[in-house]
Amino acid sequence: LQGHTGLVICVAWSPDGSKVVSGSKDKTVRVWEAKDGDAGSELQEHEEIVTCVAWSPDGSLIVSGSKDKTMRLWDTRIRAAGHVLQGHEDFVNCVAWSPDSSRMVSGSRDKTLRLWHAQTGQEGTKLPGHKGPVNNVAWSHDGKQIASCSLDGTVRIWDAHTGSPGPVLHGHVGEVSCVAWTPDSNQIVSGGKDKTVRVQDATTSLQDTEVQGHTDVVHSVAWSLDGKQIAS
Repeated sequence: LQGHTGLVICVAWSPDGSKVVSGSKDKTVRVWEAKDGDAGSELQEHEEIVTCVAWSPDGSLIVSGSKDKTMRLWDTRIRAAGHVLQGHEDFVNCVAWSPDSSRMVSGSRDKTLRLWHAQTGQEGTKLPGHKGPVNNVAWSHDGKQIASCSLDGTVRIWDAHTGSPGPVLHGHVGEVSCVAWTPDSNQIVSGGKDKTVRVQDATTSLQDTEVQGHTDVVHSVAWSLDGKQIAS
């Protein structure tokens, strides 16, 4: 898949597996046909590097975040730009959708998370608490909780409906770079600069497992759909 003129920073599959969306250092978002690699759309609205992209679970919208401090919604049906989501005071590092596609959560270098309404593009709730940039966010599969991780070395749990802070998970030594939920929404896996992968209970904050083996920063983690395996 060729077309970007700068480093590709992020990619995501469409829910039906037919398309791929990518974001780049060239400030564009591109949508590709997975079957033949054709570039279906080039979306040029951001003024800085595109740092994150995510496809809504219902397949109708793409959200992108950027170093220009904004997020942008793209309607995949008409391949056009929609709402501009403004509120963060620094780079937008990460974004995730609610399971019902009605809301989004973003994390920023400004140390906050923010909830947004997909239909209107309006900011719902600002979630302060981290003492460092927010590196990654993940919405639980049951839609009730949000997990975030940060340069401050913590993983934090939030009530997805009220924005209220929940447990703070410690364990990593240094920056936590990635986080993901189990399919049953009971546990969280995280990876960090300390070269470890950690599994913790989202309710009790107890660490269940520490996995060692990596020789450098763990940048990404993912749980298998059956909840039995983790990739890092």
